[in-house]
Parts: sequence; C-alpha cells; structure tokens
Amino acid sequence: MNDELKPFLNEGLKVYAAAKDTIAHFEEEISSIVSAAVRAREEWFPLKKQPRIESAEADKNAQTYWISTYISGLSERDGEIKIECGVWWKVPETNDQPIVFANYEKAPERIRGFDLNKKGLNILSFTRDNVTFLYLPVTESAEIVKSLNRVLDVLLKQLAEPNLQ
Repeated sequence: MNDELKPFLNEGLKVYAAAKDTIAHFEEEISSIVSAAVRAREEWFPLKKQPRIESAEADKNAQTYWISTYISGLSERDGEIKIECGVWWKVPETNDQPIVFANYEKAPERIRGFDLNKKGLNILSFTRDNVTFLYLPVTESAEIVKSLNRVLDVLLKQLAEPNLQ
C-alpha cells in the first residue's frame, strides 16, 4: 500500500457508508426532479398523443455520470421516437460542467444529427456519434425544470422541420 494513501483510506473507512448513503439520496432526489418535470409537461407536439415516460434513473460509466429518463412516442411523419433527457456530469464537450440535456435516442437519421448552431436559439449543442445533444449548463437544482423544458421544446420542434440537413 502506498503510504501517501494511508490517511485517505483510514478516513474513508470511517465515512464510506455515510458517503454512499448521501450519494444514493442525492440520486433519488435528482431523479425525482427530472421525472416530475417530464411528467408535468402538457405539450408534446408533434407527438401524436401523450408519450410513455420511464422513471428517471442514475447511471454511470468510467468517464461520465448522468440521471436520465426516456420518453417514447409516435410522430405523424417519423413513426416511433425515443427521447432521452436529464442531468449529466463530466461531459468533455461542455468542459465537464454539469448540464441539463436532451437528445433523440431513436429517431430518423434526418433528425438525429441536425445542426442547431445556425438557428440562433439560446440552447447549446454538441454532436457525438452523429447524435445531437441539446444542453444548458446547470448550477442549481431549481434550474433543472426550466432548463429541461427549454431543451425539450427545441428538440420536439425538430420533428416538425421539413428539412434539417
């Protein structure tokens, strides 16, 4: 064992359970905020009817962490649509700042890689694997609902656009 890590490990032994409990509670509360925001939306146009909304869940991989939900619905023109939205941390394209995001998980190719930058909207975006992610930086929990609705509004408008390329 590295002697420099000894104080860190010793302290970690004392606080590990409380730290895990704190993270679990935080994830539950952010999941609740995301789920409530999506379920409270009244306008889902151009989806044909009220979409199916999954409960928000925390997830992570080796580089980033997110709490997101999925929204599945039908579009008159494009058929089945699946949207992912939530809060995301450690995203390299955003200088690792926490963001509220939305993207098409399942959609026609014409929608998945649209160029938002030339539309003059006050929403940020980046493209990864030919998927456009819309986002807004978030620093307070009170910002999540408003920001989530803004990115969802812009994302849904893409379904009505005749030509996006």
